[in-house]
Amino acid sequence: MMIKNDKERITMANRAKYHIVVKGRLDDRWAKWFNGTTRKDEQDRHGMPCTRLTCSVRDQSELIGILNRLSNLNLPLLEVKWMTPEEDKKE
Repeated sequence: MMIKNDKERITMANRAKYHIVVKGRLDDRWAKWFNGTTRKDEQDRHGMPCTRLTCSVRDQSELIGILNRLSNLNLPLLEVKWMTPEEDKKE
């Protein structure tokens, strides 16, 4: 991936948007743990259930907090993807 300008650079302290995919289903009762996060039920490439979270975080510390919460729920992490500003606009 080419970074075209400084606005696309990711740092520890910048706001950013991520897709996070975990194995299994994260139901609505846990939604309050992930403020401002959208949840979508999907299937992985083997047809097994997984959940895609799309979240906007203030900084890397907030991202780590979300990942820790998912770990506390015993949901195996399948993917974490930073969304470039161009990808974010397409959503």
